[in-house]
Amino acid sequence: RAMIAAACASTDRKPLLSQARGRIASLRREQAHWATSLAEAFDAACDHLEGQHTRSLEKLRRAVDLLAGADMNLFATAARHHLAAMVGGSMSDVAARWQDLGVANGDRMAYMLLPGFGDGNGSLRKTPH
Repeated sequence: RAMIAAACASTDRKPLLSQARGRIASLRREQAHWATSLAEAFDAACDHLEGQHTRSLEKLRRAVDLLAGADMNLFATAARHHLAAMVGGSMSDVAARWQDLGVANGDRMAYMLLPGFGDGNGSLRKTPH
């Protein structure tokens, strides 16, 4: 997660995303539901930062289901938040989930938990084409 956040602020994302992908592969090797769930979400973020939006959306959708299935509700809501922002979904549904979880600022929480999509201020992060 930290390497993805660092990549967001870097003008040279490639080495940071490469390191992040290495850590994601390690998470997948854990073969634990929580680890696979996080790996899918972080992989979606890397794809988004690399401009692979279709692949990112597919992984983010899977991540929502995996994270919810692992009872990782904060992360699942962060993934839903980013997904809604990307596809123009209902942010009111996501805002209600944040409120149920006791989160005052969903934009910032989503960015903190799952960087690579937004800027923490309600704007979807632009990626180079």
